[in-house]
This record gives sequence, structure tokens and C-alpha cells, in this order.
Amino acid sequence: GWGALELSHDACSWVMHRSDTSAVIDSLLVAARSVAALPQRPPAGRPASQAPPAEDDCDGTILLGPSGKNDCPVGMLPVDEVDCRLLPERRPSLRLRDPFRLESRLSPRGCVELDGELHWNSHAFGRPLEDRRPVCKTTC
Repeated sequence: GWGALELSHDACSWVMHRSDTSAVIDSLLVAARSVAALPQRPPAGRPASQAPPAEDDCDGTILLGPSGKNDCPVGMLPVDEVDCRLLPERRPSLRLRDPFRLESRLSPRGCVELDGELHWNSHAFGRPLEDRRPVCKTTC
């Protein structure tokens, strides 16, 4: 026979035998559906009438990271290549470098600003350089 199979979840434990498997699984599925159907409580500090912001509501503020770094500061994410290409439309003080796309281990990876010009370094690692800044966005 199968002997016993132990399933654990936090402080709860069940021991099932072969003949009990279907009944226990059915009970667990019913319980999981019941929990999923419960209304979600808003996070602390937010009125119950105020729904959480949708991802589309995030302004995605774009900031230049610190010079000489290969990564964005904590709490920020690097912009992707599409956002990097579109950034001059939002920030007219920036322009795209020609060529825009390069692969260099000598420059930071991703979207990089140098003297008001943006380029995309597709190198997997890149490296920090004193005069280059990663282009980052706030997270929501």
C-alpha cells in the first residue's frame, strides 16, 4: 500500500491514507474556493471605500540613477528598452544616441544616460563608469 502521506500547512497537519485521499482533496478544494471568494480587506491605513490603485495608475516616474553605478537605487527598477527609446518624448532635454543600441562590457547595462544622450547596452553584465548613469523608474 501507500502507507500514510502527510500534508502540512502552517499549524495544520493532516495524515491521509489511500482510501481517504479523494475525500480530503475534495474538502481542501472546497475550503480553498471559500477562502478565495472572501472579500479582500484593504491594506492598513487605506479607507475601505478606496480601492487599491491599478497598475496603470502608477506614474512610473523616470529618474537618472547615480553616476558611476550599474544598477538602480533600492526601490527603483531599470527602464526597459522600449521606455528608454520613448523617454525623449517625455523629457525633451534627453535625446537618443546614434547608434542607440550597443553591446559593451565597458558600459553599464540597460538604459544609460551620458551627457544628455540615451543608449541601450544589451550586454548581460556591463560595468559602472563614472560619467554614465542608469535610467530608472519608480515602482508601485
